[in-house]
Amino acid sequence: KEEIFSESEEQMGEDFIDPREVKQVLREIKDLRRELTRIAKQAKKLTNGAEIVSETNVLLEQVAGFESRISQEIDLRDTIQEFRDAQIWQEFNKIRARVEIPKEISQWQKELKRVEKILGQKKSQNLGLNLEMARSKIEEMKAALARVQEFYNSGDFESAMEEFHDLRQDFHPGEIMNVVQRMQELTNRLKAVKNAEVKERVKEAFGEVVSNFNEGEYRIARELMDESWNDIMKMINQALSVGKKNGTSKQNILQMT
Repeated sequence: KEEIFSESEEQMGEDFIDPREVKQVLREIKDLRRELTRIAKQAKKLTNGAEIVSETNVLLEQVAGFESRISQEIDLRDTIQEFRDAQIWQEFNKIRARVEIPKEISQWQKELKRVEKILGQKKSQNLGLNLEMARSKIEEMKAALARVQEFYNSGDFESAMEEFHDLRQDFHPGEIMNVVQRMQELTNRLKAVKNAEVKERVKEAFGEVVSNFNEGEYRIARELMDESWNDIMKMINQALSVGKKNGTSKQNILQMT
């Protein structure tokens, strides 16, 4: 049997929009408004912030217009498409870069100085870690930060964002600092372990951390240290009791390691 649809029914089919899509767009708009408001507050504290606040307000007005039309279901399909085409998130990201990148560069520079200081400490020298390679990595990061700053100063905020994104994906100064500080603590605690064989076996337990660090895999080294830290500390505490009354036997420690 041939089905016959009226013109109005066909039109309804073409214009139908899944309510879930409408909810998703309204959620995006809510997120955008929240982020734009946050950045505007930060921009007010900057010396050149008035211009950025003005640009943010323009985007907020745009967002409010889209939200109103979508909530009232005015030309719903066309309005949602206009919202997508406007690419307000991209415009927001450019503004966010102008506000946040200088602050983030400053934070990274401070972190790098702290790492350099730790690498120069006497107690960092005999941990079995390749500190020269770590210093080279720090210099590499300084050069990358300088490129970010150069892009930013020239007004190429998109390239500044991309460069910084690549930098974050690759590395964070805290990863070197975390491993070195924890290795200092482990080495210091191991000094109190009297049995040489037990001491060497405990050292082997964090050998993978050391080898990854020395290969320049600082993130993996830090993750491995995080994962094994509690077990290693427990092992050291057990090792300290070897030979003491009611302490753990040497054999138990060797099995544990």
